[in-house]
Amino acid sequence: MFKFQLIGFDKIGKELEKLRDKLLEEVLDVVVDSALKTVRKAKQKAPVDTGTLRRSITYRIDKDNLEAYIGTNLVYAAPLEYGAKIKPVHAEKLWIPIGNTKKEVKKFGSVKKYIESVVKSGGTIIKHPKKENIRLVVLDGKIIGAFALVDEVEIEAFKYFEQAFKEVYPEFKEAIKKVFRA
Repeated sequence: MFKFQLIGFDKIGKELEKLRDKLLEEVLDVVVDSALKTVRKAKQKAPVDTGTLRRSITYRIDKDNLEAYIGTNLVYAAPLEYGAKIKPVHAEKLWIPIGNTKKEVKKFGSVKKYIESVVKSGGTIIKHPKKENIRLVVLDGKIIGAFALVDEVEIEAFKYFEQAFKEVYPEFKEAIKKVFRA
């Protein structure tokens, strides 16, 4: 009877492990690099009001599965990515700040808190004399703010994550091909 035997098989096994580890490391490097590029591009493409959305965009790497997750934990990020219709929940209409009123409302954190502060200071809210859907904020006889009352607001889909991914993916694909050709 004849027997085929690989002499030094344990040495070959160790070399194969080293090759596998090196390959996994190179693939992980491509995943991390692509995630960083996608984050950078998403931040560039995201709509900006205060910059909070851009600052919140980050990534997480799952080394075991060689995956990257890019995103944000802000509740308004998804409506800005995909678009949405916003309707009032606890009121008849949405109160949309007009002009400089937007800056003032931001200081207070919400329309409700802004109006409460104005009323507490002796101010009042009145209907515009000619426009049914406009409310004026009056303090000491002066108009200090204005709001448009609307049934809903449609938010445009910016698709900043989708665009970033589509731009980075071809580079990612080529980098992975290079790893496996080497």
